[in-house]
Amino acid sequence: MKNDFVERIKILEYYDILSIYKNHRLVELNNVIEGFKSNFFTIVFQEENNIDEYSLIYIGNYDKLKGLVLKSGRKSTDRDLATFAFSKAVEDEFPEMNSITVFNTFQSMVKQTFESFGILCIPEYLANFSGEMTFILPNKPKSDVDYILEIDPIQFYRSFFDGHIKLSDENGISKVYLMVEGKEGFIKIGETQKKLNLRRRGVAEPTLMATEPIIKVISAWKAPKEIERELHLKYRLKRKRGEWFDLRLNDLIEINEFMSTYGIIEIESHKN
Repeated sequence: MKNDFVERIKILEYYDILSIYKNHRLVELNNVIEGFKSNFFTIVFQEENNIDEYSLIYIGNYDKLKGLVLKSGRKSTDRDLATFAFSKAVEDEFPEMNSITVFNTFQSMVKQTFESFGILCIPEYLANFSGEMTFILPNKPKSDVDYILEIDPIQFYRSFFDGHIKLSDENGISKVYLMVEGKEGFIKIGETQKKLNLRRRGVAEPTLMATEPIIKVISAWKAPKEIERELHLKYRLKRKRGEWFDLRLNDLIEINEFMSTYGIIEIESHKN
């Protein structure tokens, strides 16, 4: 897939983007070109009314107007994998973007596009139950069925830290933890001696300046407070406010390696 992916992805320079606008006259794209908005997502068909081949396009205007395009299609066997790789390429090219958010945005657009063609879209996790799910399908006529993968950021982040042997979560043990805020995706690097669920509840809402923030623990280790300070220093340029950081996948991989000598704490996922 790697060599094929390289052939299907392309950088969009300034004049490429102007050409796209000239051909399609998209108001949202013009807002990005003029600097009123920072980014633009779209799907462009290779042939009108044919979703077998299409292109995913992302255009950003931060320090410079540029973009990325990926050739894809409904029948591509690696469609979801290629979209994720494309989303990671967007994050690499535009550090302001989060690849998980980019991926889910494109998947949502693909779902809406397929459904506009009369294709019933259901979550990927239901794929194994396709033979037994007639009872949950709507009665509206559909031309076909497709499965659309979307990533749960919390479960995805937790998958980076899935150690084989885990320690029980107890009071009085110094723990360095990572928590994620569901709306903005910022990650808190903190330390506590309380149980993780109690600490999660104690994370004050004003810290995030948000209404009813969805905060989940994604990992924790038995480690002294000095380790928390080291991580704060390591990612100081990505600090958003307080102990909250705008971390990316590569950062989580680094943290996992950095913390590999410390025992990982069991997370009660239904509570945390």
